[in-house]
Formats: sequence, C-alpha cells, structure tokens
Amino acid sequence: GKPVVGAVVSVQQTRHAFHFGTAIAPEPLFAKTPDGEKYRKTLLRDFNYVVLENTLKWGAYGTQGWPLSDKLLAWCQAHNLPVRGHNLFWPSYMWLPNEVKPLRGKEMRNAVHDHVVDYMAKTRGRVVVWDVVNEAVTSREVYDEAGKDLIAKAFDWAHETDPKAKLAYNDNTIFDTGGGTVGKSDSQVDGILHYLIDEQHAPVSVLGIQSHMGGGSPLVPASILLHNLDHWATYKLPIEITEYDASVQDDAAHGQYQDEFMTAVFSHPQVTSFVQWGFWSGAHWLAKEGGAMYRLDWTPRPAALAYERLVFHDWWTDKAGPADRAGTYPVRAFLGDYKITVTRGGRTKTVFTSVTKNENGMTVLNVAAP
Repeated sequence: GKPVVGAVVSVQQTRHAFHFGTAIAPEPLFAKTPDGEKYRKTLLRDFNYVVLENTLKWGAYGTQGWPLSDKLLAWCQAHNLPVRGHNLFWPSYMWLPNEVKPLRGKEMRNAVHDHVVDYMAKTRGRVVVWDVVNEAVTSREVYDEAGKDLIAKAFDWAHETDPKAKLAYNDNTIFDTGGGTVGKSDSQVDGILHYLIDEQHAPVSVLGIQSHMGGGSPLVPASILLHNLDHWATYKLPIEITEYDASVQDDAAHGQYQDEFMTAVFSHPQVTSFVQWGFWSGAHWLAKEGGAMYRLDWTPRPAALAYERLVFHDWWTDKAGPADRAGTYPVRAFLGDYKITVTRGGRTKTVFTSVTKNENGMTVLNVAAP
C-alpha cells in the first residue's frame, strides 16, 4: 500500500490487440527448404493473425482439402496464431465442388447445410472468424435458384454449430470506387446487409472488406477510404480488411500506398484487422503484378519496410521512466499485451498484462513491490 517513489518502470509491448494478418499457403509453410524456413520465420515475426488462403474453401484441394486444413490449423494453434476461416459459402456454381454443381433447389440447400455444419464443427475452437458468405453481390446464381434466404440460413447454421465463432459477410466491391467517392456496388452491398441483418436477423458479427487494390483501377486515397469506412461503420459491426494487396510494379509507389492505406484503416475506430493476401512473391497470386511485399529472393520492397515501421515502431509502445511521488508512471499505450518491469535499489519485479479498451480509456495496473 506504500508508493515506491523513483522506481524505474519499463513498459514493453509484446503483441498488438489489433490483428495484422496474412493469407498463408501450405506449400511454403511446410517446405523443408531455405525458402520454407524463411517463410515461417517471416510469418511469425511480422504477423499475429492468419487466414488459410485456399484450403478451407469448399472443395479446395479435392480429397486433400480437409486433411491439409487440419494440418495447417494444428500448426497455427501450436504457434499461437488465431485463424480466419475463408470461406463457407461462395454462392456461384463456379466456386462449388464438382459433385455439388449439378444440384438444385432442396438438394442444394441440404448440401450447403451439411457443409456449413461439417466445417463449423471441425474448426470449432480453432477458427475465430469465418467468412460465412463471400461476394453475394457478384456471385448470386445459386441463391437465385435455391432461395435467397439460403445466405441467411448459412449464418444461422454456422452460429448454431459454433456459437463462439464470429461470423462475417465478406465482399470485394466495397473499395472499388473507380476514381469516385462511392463504391461501384455500394447500394447492392447495402441491400445484402439490410436483407441479412434487418430482414432475416442473421447473426452477422463482422463485415469483411477484401481490398484488392490497383490492377488497372485507380488507387483509392486515404480521404476516400475513410469516407467509405464511415459509411460501413454505420452497421456497428467490427470491420476487417480481409484480403489486401496492391498491384503496383513501381516499388516507391507500392510502398507509399502501403503506408497510406494502412494508416487510414488503422486510424478508423471500427476497423479491427488488416489482413494481406500473402506477403512473399514466391507464394502470392499477384506476384507478377507487383502485389507482394517481399521479392522472390526475400529482399524487402519499400512496402515491407513501411509495414514493419508502422507495426513495430510507430504503432508500438516501448517506454521507460521513473515513478512519481504517488508511485505512478503513466503511459499512453497501444492496445495489446505488455511486459512491465519495475526496478528500484537493485530489486526487480516483472508482470505481464494486457491493455484493453474500457469506459474511460484507462488501464490501471498495480504492481506490488518485491
């Protein structure tokens, strides 16, 4: 109960609460090669959140789909990496397994039900967020035929099977403004969300914004990104940036846009995650278009340098100073996990804690003298 005046207090962040994630592929992750070793080392150093790029998609990798996903999930769990699930239902015939494509009506509905329940049960406790429905604006022919309520039922079935998992609607047209201030399909995305949430009362708990930028379209500046985010924040759902990449060959422009995009989304109070769709040119779907942060030889492009500066310097808390007469050392800290060390007179006390949001924005930690 007595203040320890003049003690040196060290406040060292060990992990962000905000999710900085990436898509991962099984081939480099499990490769017993120098590239595989570098892939794993970079992944664990730079990211605290992952999405399995393809293996959890319905029918991906054929008969190897689930066993491979199971192996990936076990690896992530062993390395303390929370996982996004992508995706349960992509309602276009072209994205369905071959054996499901011919089904119609009730048979299709039964197949979707069985798949959702099967994968939600298999991933219970190992996937924290699932993209339940993906791109329902541009992929709609399945529910046009089998019933629009099928996209709402997918959320119901997912929630019933794993009530603790967060459930996302994920779309790829939200930041595609074509140089304007409004996304090309905003009204249609609004229509899907209104139908799911207001009409069907589906348990949608996350909004996923894919964010494949460039590729012939104008790069959307921060001011418009924030304008758009303010609109989507009106749904009062956590927003995850789920599939970021920027198809930009020019290194300097690529790095500058990484900085601008990340700063915009990290600044917005409704955004909780920034997930890139890969990070290394050796395992990136847009490597030839300039989408990756790291070159094939693992040298960092300016985007990688910008990423590491933002995440581990500009947005990272590492402070130290003396306790005042009340035994208090105040610090303005980013949300996350911390190691707190207090030293006085050659004696040291270390505790671990988390800084989380609360009503007044304050986290008070009492450290008893050793």
